[in-house]
Amino acid sequence: MKTAQLIYVLGDLHGDWDTLNTFINKKLRQSREFRACASSYDEMEVLMLQAGDFGYWPHEHGKKDMNGKGTPWDQYGIKNAVPGIKGGRVKIYWCDGNHENHDALDGLEERNLGRPFIPIMDGVYYAPFGSVLELLDSTRVMFCGGAESIDKFWRIPGESWWEQEGIDQKDMARLPCPEHSDIDWIISHTCPSLFKLGKLGHSAKEKDASKGRLDEIFKIFKPTRWWFGHYHSYLQGRHKNCLWTALDGSRSGKRWAEALPLLERKYA
Repeated sequence: MKTAQLIYVLGDLHGDWDTLNTFINKKLRQSREFRACASSYDEMEVLMLQAGDFGYWPHEHGKKDMNGKGTPWDQYGIKNAVPGIKGGRVKIYWCDGNHENHDALDGLEERNLGRPFIPIMDGVYYAPFGSVLELLDSTRVMFCGGAESIDKFWRIPGESWWEQEGIDQKDMARLPCPEHSDIDWIISHTCPSLFKLGKLGHSAKEKDASKGRLDEIFKIFKPTRWWFGHYHSYLQGRHKNCLWTALDGSRSGKRWAEALPLLERKYA
């Protein structure tokens, strides 16, 4: 029996479900990798790892019902029932960016204490800071969401901006023990200041204290791959033995989704 995983890393979405749905239900199924998997493997999984600014605003989206309440999250947005995939669902794992409802995220975590990945709808999982996902070939991916907003002075505290958006010491305390946790890849929203972005860098974004804490994470875990969004532009570079990738946003460019090499495993 042969099984395979198709892995994609996605940049900022900001609730752009139309683009995401088109990617999942049209471009994905038309891709050479998907068609090859469907014909060559007994089972196939598709995982999408998203680098923050996902667009989790559960009470702000959708029409109001007769009681004035917002549309439940699972009644709008992502449509990921795809024939041919194990279980029929693309699995999406996302970390927080600076444009999420952080009070709502805190509530999710309080109701799901200790859970590394929190389902918000079928096949869609929020990855709290320090969550680790193990892939089919035993590659271990850690999610380190969070960043400070450069537009926070034009937003309303508690309504459109939340002070807990950045990476703080409480987040750092949630990291897995490095002596017992090999981490190969990292998905974050912003990036370590160690990564030299050149013209991509934004002077205000470079002052974010979250970047210094990601420097610490880089030095502790020494990942070989790192993806992030936040800058809404595509760029690759290398720091020591780590290849890093900045991804476009879904509304700002074509390089917002990156396909990774196919992972496979054979069973007797």
